[in-house]
Amino acid sequence: MGLVNGGSARNTVPAQAEALVDVRAPDAAHAERIERGLRSLLPVNPAARITVEGGFHRPPMERSRAIGRLVEQVQAMAQDMGLELVEDCKMFAGASDANFTSAMGVPTMDGMGAIGSHPHAEGENIVADELVKRTALLARAVSEL
Repeated sequence: MGLVNGGSARNTVPAQAEALVDVRAPDAAHAERIERGLRSLLPVNPAARITVEGGFHRPPMERSRAIGRLVEQVQAMAQDMGLELVEDCKMFAGASDANFTSAMGVPTMDGMGAIGSHPHAEGENIVADELVKRTALLARAVSEL
């Protein structure tokens, strides 16, 4: 994901260009490897230069045993309520405040909000009929845990 910008007109060599990149990693080792790779990029044209700024602004949300136990507990609650809560490995590649709490060793779940599709993109939507059920599951999890 990201944005690319540069140039001033078609069919001209731009004086400068930039790429804003949003990269996610499943764990710290991948994040380090990705960052090293980005910082080692070299231009094809020797007259050009590449400057890499910034870095990961959230620690990766790594799946731990404690998170696994929490997921199992909430899945059992969901099943008891007639709901299906599927653990999705993509939930560990996101970027939310859950990344910070899980990095501190606090068992954390993310992605318990609305069900829908096309997050943060054109056509993003939620299934309104599921909102009450998901809210009830979240309230139960908070209350019981």
